[in-house]
Amino acid sequence: MGLESPEAERGPAVLIVGGLLTSWLWYCPFRGRIRRRGASHVAIAHVWLRQWVLAAFVGPARSASVVADAIDRLYAEEKRPILVVGHSGGGILARLALAREPFDGTRLARRDAVGAVVTLGTPHQATRFDGTIGRHGLRALRFLQALDEAPGPSDPWATLSVGGRLPEAPPAGGSLADRLRRRLTAWCYRALLGPKGAGAPGDGLVPLECAILPRAEELRLPGVAHAPIFGTPWYFSEEGVAKWWARAFEFWQGAVIARSTAGPEEKGTGSALDSALQSDA
Repeated sequence: MGLESPEAERGPAVLIVGGLLTSWLWYCPFRGRIRRRGASHVAIAHVWLRQWVLAAFVGPARSASVVADAIDRLYAEEKRPILVVGHSGGGILARLALAREPFDGTRLARRDAVGAVVTLGTPHQATRFDGTIGRHGLRALRFLQALDEAPGPSDPWATLSVGGRLPEAPPAGGSLADRLRRRLTAWCYRALLGPKGAGAPGDGLVPLECAILPRAEELRLPGVAHAPIFGTPWYFSEEGVAKWWARAFEFWQGAVIARSTAGPEEKGTGSALDSALQSDA
């Protein structure tokens, strides 16, 4: 870019937002994989399994507020924009926490607290009312889509949507575990996209076309799975992190540099960030 910023010299502080029906503790072993690639600090939003279960009945606003608190807390510690990584449904919580308007009373995070948002296998484009995200999850997705389409200032961070694509599995045969995984994949894909989800490519749980967010940069990862149950590299495996981290770091660094060089009228509007990323392309 030809620009320098003291804030961008160190690697980013990273906040992981875990996926649907997980507990934040499950992600603790993966923090070292990100730190070894240059992150200055890796925190995890404290979303518990019980909060995901509750969200099915009352909606994700409470869990999104937990994420907002985690974003503000890490930013207060770091005094510079952070990098948010949302896995699966965690990407939806991160977007709700950073939205311009609250969803169902969500407590919103500081929008200038974030330099980049990375979503890994997040079902942004789900179309079903039932299935794995439920009625309230789909309401949240429609809320976010409406905000994206409404006029207003652009986000002061860069967004990278990442989706995996596993090789096509044989239609029959294999071990019992293979057959169960195929059935789980087929059910999840239909649950998120309806009949057109059958046979769609994806990471084993989320179809690729679901994971790609319009108006965000996309990254498609061949051979990377949604979760370790598929016996292949997945988003937080050593090989998986290596495939998306470099671009995520570039996005975060570009945002920090753009913000440090922007005039008062540009800070927080995203215009300086857009210019910086274009000059880096």
